[in-house]
Amino acid sequence: GILEYAESKGVKIVLYPHYNTYYPTTLEALPLVEKIDSPSLSIGINLCHELMSDQGHRLAETFASAQHRLGAVILSGSLIELDRTSVRSMNDSTILSLDESEYNLRPFMRLIKESGFEGPVGFINFNPETEPKDYLSRSMKEWRRLCAEVGLGE
Repeated sequence: GILEYAESKGVKIVLYPHYNTYYPTTLEALPLVEKIDSPSLSIGINLCHELMSDQGHRLAETFASAQHRLGAVILSGSLIELDRTSVRSMNDSTILSLDESEYNLRPFMRLIKESGFEGPVGFINFNPETEPKDYLSRSMKEWRRLCAEVGLGE
């Protein structure tokens, strides 16, 4: 009923796969989106949930498979080695400002570019230790630097 209601209001829905849920990754949720097959329903790729689900090595496959249904891309900085002590510690190690990322974001940025995706790209944060103004300013500066480096937005 949610999709029908959204469609009646002219609203599009992006399914957001989330670690530790029924659909933790984009590739696991994609069959549902394809089965529903509505132009009002798309899927998101969230880097942190892919990494928490140990699917970082499949990001190229994820983009290739979801490209025709992609509605949003979400990223954050991440450590290379995740703290798997708890879900909270995993969030703390995969949701950092972009400039704090040990994880190389360039390949992910290239996948956005190569996919031809031109929709919304979001940053996620989780309990930042600095003020949002500082966090966002640093992330935007790094975002612009990375975009220029990989040619995203040209």
